[in-house]
Amino acid sequence: MTTIQRIHPAPPMRGRFHLDVCHEDPGEVVIYVVGELDIATTPVLRGSLSDLLDVDTPWSTLEVDLAAAPFVDVSAAGLLLNARRRAEERGTTLSLTHCSAQLVRLLHLAHVVELIEAIPAHDE
Repeated sequence: MTTIQRIHPAPPMRGRFHLDVCHEDPGEVVIYVVGELDIATTPVLRGSLSDLLDVDTPWSTLEVDLAAAPFVDVSAAGLLLNARRRAEERGTTLSLTHCSAQLVRLLHLAHVVELIEAIPAHDE
C-alpha cells in the first residue's frame, strides 16, 4: 500500500516547491522532490530526511527522486551527502534517482560522485 504525505506549508501550485513522501513497500520510502532545490528550499528536505532517519526502526531503502527538480544547488548536494552518511550509519541505503546532468556534474566536480548512488535521468 502506498501512502503519500505532502510536505509543504501551502497547497502545491505549478512552480512551487514541495515534497511527496511515499511509503512504497514495507521498509522503503521515496521522497519526490518537486521544484528547485536550493538554499531556500533545502531546509524542507532536511526536515523530512531527519524525520525519516530518526525513526526507531530504520528503513531498508530511502530514495530521493529528483525527476521534477530542475536545479539542485551545492547546499542541497551537501545535505544529500550528509543524509547518505547518516543513512549508512543506520543500515539504510540512500540513493538519488533521475538526477539532472547539472547535479551529476556538480558531484563529479566535488569529487564525491563515488560516495552516493546518483542515477542520471537518462539512464532509467
